[in-house]
Amino acid sequence: MKAFYTTNRMSPERYLQNKEYFDSSLIQLLEKQNKAIDNYKEKVEIYKATVFKLRAKITAQNHKIKDQKAIIGALSLAGKEKDLTIEEILQRLQEIEDSVNKDLEEVITRNERLEKENSELKDQLRKYKGKNLQAKTNSTNSSTPPSFDIYKANANSRKPTNLKRGAQPGHKAHISRQSDSPDRILKVMVKKAPTGAEKRIDETGTVYYAVQEIDAHFSTVVTETRYYIDPIKGKEVNEGLMKKYRINSVSYSDHFKSMVLYLSGKGIIALDRLCTMLNEMSEDKISLKAGTVASWYREFGEKSTESRKALLQFLLTCTILHVDETGMRVNGKQFWAHTITDGKNTYYLITDKRADKDEGPLALLEGFQNILIHDHFKPYYTSLPDAIHGECNAHILRYLKAGVDFNESIACGKMIALLNDSLKEKKKLIEESKDEMSEERLKEISGSYRKIIDEELERYRKDNPNIKKKYIPDYIKTLRRMREYEAEHLRFLYDFKVPFTNNPAESSIRFLKNKRKISGQFINKVSGNDYLCLLSVIQTATLNKDNVLETIEGILKNY
Repeated sequence: MKAFYTTNRMSPERYLQNKEYFDSSLIQLLEKQNKAIDNYKEKVEIYKATVFKLRAKITAQNHKIKDQKAIIGALSLAGKEKDLTIEEILQRLQEIEDSVNKDLEEVITRNERLEKENSELKDQLRKYKGKNLQAKTNSTNSSTPPSFDIYKANANSRKPTNLKRGAQPGHKAHISRQSDSPDRILKVMVKKAPTGAEKRIDETGTVYYAVQEIDAHFSTVVTETRYYIDPIKGKEVNEGLMKKYRINSVSYSDHFKSMVLYLSGKGIIALDRLCTMLNEMSEDKISLKAGTVASWYREFGEKSTESRKALLQFLLTCTILHVDETGMRVNGKQFWAHTITDGKNTYYLITDKRADKDEGPLALLEGFQNILIHDHFKPYYTSLPDAIHGECNAHILRYLKAGVDFNESIACGKMIALLNDSLKEKKKLIEESKDEMSEERLKEISGSYRKIIDEELERYRKDNPNIKKKYIPDYIKTLRRMREYEAEHLRFLYDFKVPFTNNPAESSIRFLKNKRKISGQFINKVSGNDYLCLLSVIQTATLNKDNVLETIEGILKNY
């Protein structure tokens, strides 16, 4: 039986030509793959050039032999004129021949070695194109998420013990607490109560043993207000109520709106799916539409304006701020969502461009003079010169590990060890209630930092003179960046308040990355910012351990 389908595999080039239609992590992986291929091609070209030079050297040596033969003839004639003996002439000729043969042998040996290396490199390049190097690329040495890892680490890396499974003796059990005001009480006479029942005494002094079973129902309460027209005794309906029922005779309470916004925002549920779930749980008493929920986003965005202003003003007074950004789709186009956080209070917004100097963080943080942690986005340096900048070293460790995995760089391994050891030393000092590192130790670490980078950059410069910029490997670019921004990368040692990573911003931006995975993002920038207004409130309330639902409802009611 013939198959009625064919497979159509797109090449990486086709993916990159149409990258706006694919997930950004896949495109980043393919771009990294192409860079690695370019690096291999550059190495092949370098070897070819070296082989060409050596062949030219062999040709020059052959010419030199001819020249030496001519010299031999001249020496023979000179010997006759200067009465040199035959033995002396032959000895002179043998010395010349030995020198030429030695040079020629070294050139041939080196040429054969380079030819072999060149052949092996071509084989590696062919294998790379076939296998994509995906087996080596993972979340520890690239920007790809852990879900893309082909070979995943063992989830349980703990060493086995002789302890039994489950809670250990003396461990406090985590159990549900009984309610002091149960909704329904059942009285049963028994000979012996269940073992886990709680002993209590009722209002008459009688001892009893209580157990409770918790149940929950989705209860829909419909309140109907009936208006009777009485021109004389009738009351005037306020303008807000008239506006509320201007088009539709059915509305929803602020509590219900808050619940829906909470589920949509914190749960990151697509609006169509959320509406279907609520409509079915209400047994079709509710007929909610995605457009209605979108209008509630707009309402919440307007009513939370003052709260957001107050949040931003508070963030501008913080000692340390973290910033990050990620791409978002707005009506099919690429926009940028930003986060500004101190680890507990989070402010989100969306802009047309990543470096938006009119509406983005570059404008909001203008004049900020405290510590700003980011992922080396250059406009932060140029647009916020008054800030004290710090770099995220978690990214640096991934880039350095890529240098170890793909380029076998010893310098990258040394730098990883230096950064990790320095961080451990800082944590140990903090445990000892110290708030700074000695000047001598700081100079020692800084000296080792510079030595590792300078030696590797000098070695690479000598081995690869006049190499084109596009063929420079990523780990060399990383080391150059670390050398130029040494103070920013080591600031976590000079000031113990400065963190080693940009994790607070990374964690807050992860909500938006999850949002990209569900159907329906934003139809315009206004709707995007309305959603981010809600997310700002949800994230801030969550991190401060406030009741998120009550916070949302409070903004809707108290506007």
